[in-house]
Amino acid sequence: MMKLDNFVGMMTGHFDNKDQFKKMQAEGKTYPYAEHVNTICNDKINNLPEDFKGKFVVEESYYEINGKRHASPHLFLITEIEQGILLSSYEIPKGEDKNTFSYDSMKNVDYSKLEKSEKFTPALYHEKDGIWEGGSTSQFSPVMTFKLWEKFSNNFLEVSESMEVNGKRTFGFEILYLLAQSPGRVFSKEQIYDIVWQEPYSGDYNIVMSHIRHIREKIEDNPGKPLYIQTVWGIGYRFNKNLSSSL
Repeated sequence: MMKLDNFVGMMTGHFDNKDQFKKMQAEGKTYPYAEHVNTICNDKINNLPEDFKGKFVVEESYYEINGKRHASPHLFLITEIEQGILLSSYEIPKGEDKNTFSYDSMKNVDYSKLEKSEKFTPALYHEKDGIWEGGSTSQFSPVMTFKLWEKFSNNFLEVSESMEVNGKRTFGFEILYLLAQSPGRVFSKEQIYDIVWQEPYSGDYNIVMSHIRHIREKIEDNPGKPLYIQTVWGIGYRFNKNLSSSL
């Protein structure tokens, strides 16, 4: 339990990537500014088994790029196993708003009602000389892979999250995942904006088009003739349904 308590103690609290963000900006690279607020929430889960030793954690993640900010909340379970510390992803409890879910807004829920995420592979972490390191690779679809890697101690935090399509890496995976989880469905720019940025569409086409262009540059062999993200003229965008099964 000492390792579990040590791990949980390091990864709960408030974190940001300010130093990493400034470094990328200085190098002229586009990179999202991120903040994470991690809070143990066992007190909001009813009927935990008497011998339960894990820690449920609400992660409130906030990302900002090009002046636009959006939230991406998660619910994790942290447990100690023989191989190390395991971090498993759970679905946001039913009845909660998936866009604004946080520790403060979380309603009490019965342990039996919690569901493990089928999308995310549990992440395994190991400790050496006071430094924790680990992550996982999740196969979201036959062509789409999500990779997580983290390294942290009491003094620093490094996080790498990436989405790959056929081995080609991109960020801005919220848009990519939105399209890919419903292959063939056409999303208008308004719908994409509302879902990803979680605010009413303001008529700013450029922010959506810029992200789509960036994703294409990263994953397409020929961005001018995209194979994965297709434009439906006058309507919006869709993920090629012939390349992915439903998630």
